[in-house]
Amino acid sequence: MDIESSPLWSRPSNPTFDDFEAHFSEIELPDGGVISVYNRWGWWIIDLTMVLLVGFLIFTPASFLSATRNKPLGVFARIGAGLIISALSCLLLWLIVGGWGPPAPLVFAVIGLFGGGMWATIYSKKI
Repeated sequence: MDIESSPLWSRPSNPTFDDFEAHFSEIELPDGGVISVYNRWGWWIIDLTMVLLVGFLIFTPASFLSATRNKPLGVFARIGAGLIISALSCLLLWLIVGGWGPPAPLVFAVIGLFGGGMWATIYSKKI
């Protein structure tokens, strides 16, 4: 039984007994069944990368233009650029191929963070 999505720090409200009974009326539950709430970590990570992406969309161009020799800003800007490039690649692939939704956004997020991290590492070693 899926409950509405909510942030990790705000636990969703438990369904009423009537909702629970209506949902599982056709399924025979074992004796002593327990209702458990679990987090969908994949969705949580995607939400986190979307928040990071929005922040990096503002932060990255500003830091590339203003602080060219500041090492910490340059590292974060390159990680953000990797995430932005990865998100745009995911969006373009989705538009070209079509389908129900973006193809494996979590994979693209990991690739973007890894690629941006590699670029940031190379940058930090140069300075």
